[in-house]
Amino acid sequence: MRGMTPDTTPTIQCRQCSGDGRQLVEIPVGTRHGRPVYRLTPQDCTHCDGLGYLTYRRRPASRPMPMREVPRSSLDGPVHGNVGR
Repeated sequence: MRGMTPDTTPTIQCRQCSGDGRQLVEIPVGTRHGRPVYRLTPQDCTHCDGLGYLTYRRRPASRPMPMREVPRSSLDGPVHGNVGR
């Protein structure tokens, strides 16, 4: 096992589902006495990976940060100290 890097993606237990990847969702089926009636139906959890865990992948460090477009005229001039370029 020497030389193998451990999987560093942290796993967090999903709180939206019951831990088996299934989530109880209230679906309106009708109204009774003017109030909506809901039925609890199990569906696939949309928050976790289907196994009851949330996996967060770290961003790769090689991705450059997006630069904001700065007008060229605001960089030049004696106000910013860029004299004699």
